[in-house]
Amino acid sequence: AAEKMDYVVVTPDDPLCLGLVDLLAARGIPAFGPDRAAARIEGSKVFAKNLMEKYGIPTAKYRTFDSASEAVAYIETQNAFPTVVKADGLALGKGVVIARDLAEAKDAVRSIMEDKLFGASGNRIVVEEFLTGPEVSVLSFCDGETVAPMISSMDHKRAFDGDEGPNTGGMGTVAPNACYTPEIAAECMERIFKPTLAAMRAEGCPFSGCLYFGLMLTPDGPKVIEYNCRFGDPETQVVLPLLDGDALLLEPVGKLLEGEDAVHQAGVSLGLRFFGNAGPDEDSFYAGMLLLDLLAVGLHGRHHGGQVGQHLGVIFLYQRIHRMAAGGDDDLLLALGDDALIFRFDNRSADGGLLYPCKAQLL
Repeated sequence: AAEKMDYVVVTPDDPLCLGLVDLLAARGIPAFGPDRAAARIEGSKVFAKNLMEKYGIPTAKYRTFDSASEAVAYIETQNAFPTVVKADGLALGKGVVIARDLAEAKDAVRSIMEDKLFGASGNRIVVEEFLTGPEVSVLSFCDGETVAPMISSMDHKRAFDGDEGPNTGGMGTVAPNACYTPEIAAECMERIFKPTLAAMRAEGCPFSGCLYFGLMLTPDGPKVIEYNCRFGDPETQVVLPLLDGDALLLEPVGKLLEGEDAVHQAGVSLGLRFFGNAGPDEDSFYAGMLLLDLLAVGLHGRHHGGQVGQHLGVIFLYQRIHRMAAGGDDDLLLALGDDALIFRFDNRSADGGLLYPCKAQLL
């Protein structure tokens, strides 16, 4: 190749789980990200759950299955709803079904294991108990030995208002997470973060790169919902703008203060996803479409009580991803290919409540 690669940051889940970091290492190219063996912590829900059970890392009670009939029989015997059904492998963030009753659970098992909704990723499934409590996302830098957490965030996954609808890859995110207190952070460090790194070393696959901890703050304490072996979307859009420094990807993580946040910059970062009438999984934006009546958004959740009754701009370029991100007192930026819309805020409440986009302009 004409250009030499000095350093590669591998971020998508598929290349990591397929071993791109291993391939780069074999060619003498340093990279940020876990090798194939370590990437199993996301690439296989069965591997991750068995790891947590073996090393005493708090998580939901579970069973794993490679037979649809056995999974259904277990769900019928447990008779505890809601229950959670997870495809073992990668599924673009959509491989988790929260079944409210037996019929939904059977349908989830059938669609994943028999209809192969997610292909080979559904050859095995995890059935686990439904946990309750606030969710927390924590991205962390890891070097195999040390874990350095970034600022926490909260991701809203349900597609529709009132926390209803199917799980998505993420509808909106805010950082930091108001539920993640210093006391809870210290507990997570000792009971989850450090033990996870130690468990991966003990299994012969030390984790180096960005490890995402998806947590639930249950009445029994913090528990792990899932791991990602990468910068998670959409949390990355709100966490990285608060990163204090530009070279953290290049520095050995061991140089960072163990137990301290890797992010020290004060402020709040907010990200939103929006979509047309076709729904969050459809390409429902098009060139020339007017953006009308963007809804008021709360920092601690999605609120749809107020509307801004004015045109907010025109889309000139279409891309699949439509996400807005705002950091601290900055304006809200909506990137659309080479053009962008910018939303300026006023009427901020003293308690960090509602943000009202009041006008838009093309950059």
